Amino acid sequence: MEHRKNIFNYLRNNNEEFSGHLRENLAELFPVDSEVVARLQARNYFQTDFYIVIYRTFLLFGWKITSKTITKIPSSNPPFDLAERILLSLNAANQLYFSYLFMLALCQDIFNYAFKSKISWNIFLSWLETQKYIEPKHHKFIKYRWNITRTFSRTFISERLPTIDTSTTPKWKKCIIEETTKAYHRILESMENYPEIQVAFPALEWEEGDILSILQTGDYSAFKKIDITYKKEMYDFEQGDWWVDFANRNLGGGALRSGFVQEEILAAKFPELLYFSSQGYKIPYKGSIVMTNLLKSINFPDSWYGRKNISTKSCWDIVSGIEKETRAELKNFIAIAAIDHSASLQRPFIDYSSEELVAVFNRCYSGFMMAKVLGARQVNSGPLGTGAFNNSPVFMYTLQILAASAVGIDIAFWGAGPNQEISLKTALKLIADKEILRQIPSIVPFKGLFNVGASCYMDSVLFSLLYKNNPIINAQILDKSVSGGLVPLQQELIRVKRSIQGSGEVETCRDLRAILASIPGGREFARHQEQDAGEFLQFLANLFQLQGATVQRNVYGTNDTGDNPVLTITSTFTDYKASLVDFVDSFTLNDVPAGYMLSNFLIKRSDVYLEEPLRDNGRSFIRKITREEIMSVPDFYAFYVQRADPVTNLVLTKPIHPNEAIKFKEKVLQLYSVIIHVGGIDSGHYLVYFKHNDRWFVYNDVSHKIREIGTFGDMLNKSPSPTSRGVIYFYGRDY
Repeated sequence: MEHRKNIFNYLRNNNEEFSGHLRENLAELFPVDSEVVARLQARNYFQTDFYIVIYRTFLLFGWKITSKTITKIPSSNPPFDLAERILLSLNAANQLYFSYLFMLALCQDIFNYAFKSKISWNIFLSWLETQKYIEPKHHKFIKYRWNITRTFSRTFISERLPTIDTSTTPKWKKCIIEETTKAYHRILESMENYPEIQVAFPALEWEEGDILSILQTGDYSAFKKIDITYKKEMYDFEQGDWWVDFANRNLGGGALRSGFVQEEILAAKFPELLYFSSQGYKIPYKGSIVMTNLLKSINFPDSWYGRKNISTKSCWDIVSGIEKETRAELKNFIAIAAIDHSASLQRPFIDYSSEELVAVFNRCYSGFMMAKVLGARQVNSGPLGTGAFNNSPVFMYTLQILAASAVGIDIAFWGAGPNQEISLKTALKLIADKEILRQIPSIVPFKGLFNVGASCYMDSVLFSLLYKNNPIINAQILDKSVSGGLVPLQQELIRVKRSIQGSGEVETCRDLRAILASIPGGREFARHQEQDAGEFLQFLANLFQLQGATVQRNVYGTNDTGDNPVLTITSTFTDYKASLVDFVDSFTLNDVPAGYMLSNFLIKRSDVYLEEPLRDNGRSFIRKITREEIMSVPDFYAFYVQRADPVTNLVLTKPIHPNEAIKFKEKVLQLYSVIIHVGGIDSGHYLVYFKHNDRWFVYNDVSHKIREIGTFGDMLNKSPSPTSRGVIYFYGRDY
């Protein structure tokens, strides 16, 4: 209460100056629609509760607030739980209205500082859904505030159009830009009451699972029917107001350098694009840039597309032939970055990953949705990123059509050449036949658990054990008859498996940890502390008696001290229920050469000199040699390589080369998962490399993203290395 009083006193004492400053900057800090502004003003902006929520909001977001300035404190991340408590501390009558302002401030902060502060948009949206005092119908509006626009005075931009540097810009292009700038200023002088330029950075995301689920089931009921048209020519700005500017992340591409394709031509026709290009604007990886009311000053014939060099002599002749505009023509642009494959040949549809599919969809969706919010009924686009960036036209058409359908906005495609029309028809057929995902064999239907604090060792083991339907894991862990404390543990493991395979609701191992606390030997894994993934796997294997390997163990005696002693067998034993987790201790790892093949550990040999002789049938031996060999296994086997050296207290990074397949006498098992450890012996992080449909992927429980690696060879060459950082290697049959 005292803290609230101090805040109020501070604001009251600086009331006139602070209030004036805040009023002047509210439109810039919290641009909202008229309805929300009216509601806020109706509640009396400058009352005590308002001061408090404003002040605390700014502090939460890391803003330093004084009577004259509002400045950002770097590297701040708003704690959502504290934000909720602040809002709940307000009286009920004001919660709704102040929560609007609070949400808008948060969105503005995310918009301006997301990349610096690493604020999670998904976490924010999840938190937003729990705020019961914000009406559900307003959630969508608040989410749109991610698209908060920046407004630019046309006078401001006209005075700051870039000066052309002939050291980086060809002379012929300099002529063109100078002429288009002159035409721009001439038109500007004749304009009256022209609207300001607005620039937005929308980044609205569909969840990857939602998109893939729609494509897998072919259920397009969430999408809307739209009109799709094709124009066999380059952009004709007379036929629309909303246009896609693609595909370089650097807005305007090489507008101020060489080259004269899509983006460079647009920047020459619309000089205001030159300003944004000169300021280094970059298209967000997970969104787009939307620019409204850009002024076109000149026009070019289609034949200019792709022009790379023009002689100085003919430069002015070309400029004189430019069609100059005599009236103001304002257009709107959506800048969408394509995936850059410029270093390779044109990429076929089959080579795209699910992550790339979702990324392109969300970039298009963000831009198209913002256009619709701003009143667009149709967007005009083309074969996005299929020129210098070598993307598949079919892939890019498909994702644009899906995004436009999700938004409910018509789309017209422009582009000369019969191949473009064929690609568009192919894309439409893939959508109609529900065949999109069949073009991408690497789509992964799995989802991992979220890290809940020192849980990476457990999350990695659970994912590797449960993402495949292995009959041995099912029979010996999930389906076997158990009793006592193993019953709730088994039930939770079944729930975790369903979630990992995409049909359950378990997101973390929190409940599993709670169950482990009551199981003998499980208490250490119930704590929120770093643990060894291999020890956790061994714990589960011992608890559920994960057995079935056949191991033959022979003991030999000898009195020879040479390298090739004469051996006498003293005992032999065959274990038909040996563990399916093969433990390679750090001492054994230290003894083998670098690059040792993992399959060589199927035979283990120990050689010791005895203080007390080994006696057998009246004979005695001073040297004992034991040889163990794995003779057979069922359809599952794992190697746990202990890289934590208890003697030196260091991590052993000696390379061990995993076999892509291992032949166990009568059967062959394939490597399908590797758990990797990075960091030191007492701390670090685990992640998983795993195989699906003959492609390798990586799962990291911190980012909660599954990313494609590629082939087995790509996996071996990935960093962190599976040879020097791999701790558990899982083998099984392909199902």
